[in-house]
Amino acid sequence: MALPVLHKSLRRRNLFIGVVAFLTIFLLAGVFIIGMIMSRQMKDIVSEQINQQQLGLSRLIAARLEDSFSLISKELMVINLSPSLQEAHPSNWVKRMRITLLNLEEYGAEEIRQINARGDEVRMLNKAGTASVSRGRFGEDGYFIWAKDPSNKGKIYFGDILNGLDEKGHIIGRLYLAIPHYRTPSEGGNGGEFSGVLLLVVNVTRLVEKFTANVQSGKTGYSWVIDNKGQFLFHPEKEFVGENAFAIREKREPKISFDAINRIQKEKMLTGQEGTGLYYSGWHRGIKGNIKKLIAYSPAFLSRKDPVKFWSVAVAAPTSEVEGVIHSLYLRQIYFLLIMVIALISGGMGLILSELRYGKSMQQEVQRAVADLKESEERNKYLIESAEDIIVTLNEEGKIYSINPYGAAQFNTISAKLIGRNWLDLFDPDSASLQRSLLKRVFVTKKSKSLEYQAVIGDKEYWLHANFKPLLDAKENILSVLGIIRNITESKLVEHQLANTEKLASLGSLAAGVAHEINNPLGIILGFTDLLLEKTKPGSPEMTMLQTMERQGLQCKKIVENLLSFARIPEKSVEFSRVNDDLEKVLAVVQNTLLMRKITLEKRLQSDLPEVRADSRQLQQVFLNIINNAIDAMGKGGGELTITTQMAKEPSHLEIFFQDTGDGIQEEYLGKIFDPFFTTKGVGKGTGLGLSVSYAIITKFGGMISVAESKPFQKFPGNSGTTFKITLPVRQEN
Repeated sequence: MALPVLHKSLRRRNLFIGVVAFLTIFLLAGVFIIGMIMSRQMKDIVSEQINQQQLGLSRLIAARLEDSFSLISKELMVINLSPSLQEAHPSNWVKRMRITLLNLEEYGAEEIRQINARGDEVRMLNKAGTASVSRGRFGEDGYFIWAKDPSNKGKIYFGDILNGLDEKGHIIGRLYLAIPHYRTPSEGGNGGEFSGVLLLVVNVTRLVEKFTANVQSGKTGYSWVIDNKGQFLFHPEKEFVGENAFAIREKREPKISFDAINRIQKEKMLTGQEGTGLYYSGWHRGIKGNIKKLIAYSPAFLSRKDPVKFWSVAVAAPTSEVEGVIHSLYLRQIYFLLIMVIALISGGMGLILSELRYGKSMQQEVQRAVADLKESEERNKYLIESAEDIIVTLNEEGKIYSINPYGAAQFNTISAKLIGRNWLDLFDPDSASLQRSLLKRVFVTKKSKSLEYQAVIGDKEYWLHANFKPLLDAKENILSVLGIIRNITESKLVEHQLANTEKLASLGSLAAGVAHEINNPLGIILGFTDLLLEKTKPGSPEMTMLQTMERQGLQCKKIVENLLSFARIPEKSVEFSRVNDDLEKVLAVVQNTLLMRKITLEKRLQSDLPEVRADSRQLQQVFLNIINNAIDAMGKGGGELTITTQMAKEPSHLEIFFQDTGDGIQEEYLGKIFDPFFTTKGVGKGTGLGLSVSYAIITKFGGMISVAESKPFQKFPGNSGTTFKITLPVRQEN
């Protein structure tokens, strides 16, 4: 995988992990918030539902109380019309009243009384069946005064609640219901006169308890009843019965604020309204504390004709029961959410761990790729910097984008100084034109192009091989051109020398044939010339002509011998030679010549040079050829000849230098001096075979002969000269 693609993939995966983690947290937070809101809404809904149920209970209790008083009222109405009330006989009255008490016993009726019209005598019958008569000032009682009012005829009086004690000593509330009694008119006589008051005593605590004691809201909720003055008529807490609801609560738990229930009682319950609400209590069925309760209340009217007389029935239950229900549902919801959360977290963790493992693997892959890339870059950089080729990147106009140090060194500068310059400006006009054309073709064809050409860099001429390769982007557009330029001057020279060698080989074969064919007739000519000379008179013109013929024949014979020598150059032999010894032998021969030509000889022969693999006789011939050429080049004016032997930088070769102060070799001749029969000497002064033969001998032994330096007199007057260099392989110890 390509590194940029790998980085892009890693960025996408990291972004994906971040998005998944954010969404997971966001969803979890959303789920919890929604759960809390739903729980709160559910709590409100359930609380409202429970309060509505409590309201229904309170209505039912109130309805039963109203029905009870309606029945009691009807019974009083009925008994008020009973003839027994007008009969004087006590036994009949008792029977009738007993029936009434029995009928109303379950509604709390305890006693029935009949007060006479004067209000000073009362007949009584209690629920135990005990009848009695007593006297008193009953006419001053409120119910009696109310009953005497003719406008109240046919109405029932509901008195205030009077507290008392029951058989067990508990406080109970009693209610007096009175109805005025009028004598039934007799036929033809007077009637309709007020004859007294019928009074029914009802144990309202018992009556209310009948309908409220067994009422239960929820698990522990209960009902309580207050009259229209705020007095408890019933409450599960027995001590509350008969007490003022506002006072008894504060008396029992003064540290708790009862503002809420007091406000509900005062503003709602004691004004005959029904409704629901919340309040705090300090207890609930034996449990103490600041307990929050739900309450529903409904009025119970004692008489539908008198809305002033009413009680208020309340049903209350602690909200903890609601919260218990909600808590149970909430726990289920929480468990469900927890399961979802655990599942999401597990899934998310699994995904994240998987992504982390994948990311770690990818990171390791990236690190390996980066290391490989870095190593590859370093290797490529090393290869480019160490390459002995010019590596350059160019645009279409030849502007240099980059160039390796070796390439910059060819222009005697550094890479930084070449970047931005024009590549073509570094070359002579001809080679620059060739390269410009090559660049154009690369940009047009988008294909690599190669070219070999001669170029002048500075004051030197080179043979260069250039390959220009287009560098394309992903859309096949050329970004630049990569140029790899190699200096092939040496290989060109070798190639040229190889061509010379082949040429020499051909000439050798030709020379051998020609020399063989010419040598025989030439020998015969010289033989007959010699015979004629013996028979010719000395000093005669014939003698002179014969001597000329002999001299020219000998010249021809010398040429033939040279040709034969050139043609008979042996293959590499296994002989070994010491260069210094061969040079000393040659110098001994030419020593007199050097003195006569006023040539100073300087020898710089390195001692202890190893042997070279060559034939001594042939090496001496080469050395003699070069020295003779040097002597000729220095002419009659003399000069200096310096001969140097030394080990080459390449330890398997040694070098021999012949440096003279002659006229030097002109540049145009440098490529031809090793050609057979090429000579710059005058006619008859040279055959043009000396250097050719020398070249053939040296190369046969694996060496090399070349012009190391030439300073033509025309360019270097006073400092001219030529230096020949011979390189020979040393003897290798097997």
